[in-house]
Amino acid sequence: MIRSMTMLALWGAVACTGDANGAPRQFDAAASMQYIQTQLDFGPRIPGSEGHRRTGEWLVEQMRARADT
Repeated sequence: MIRSMTMLALWGAVACTGDANGAPRQFDAAASMQYIQTQLDFGPRIPGSEGHRRTGEWLVEQMRARADT
């Protein structure tokens, strides 16, 4: 649970930052809905379940793709 909340906080921080020039990013509703659908496709995310594990792996994968280190 702590890890999930940490990942959510990091995701939110990344979403609120600006681009390379400091301009704020525009909210992309279609992309947001796709992220939600991807998570729902993992099935129930009860801690210890397969859906929970797969969602966590997906979140880490998304962060690694967007982080510089």
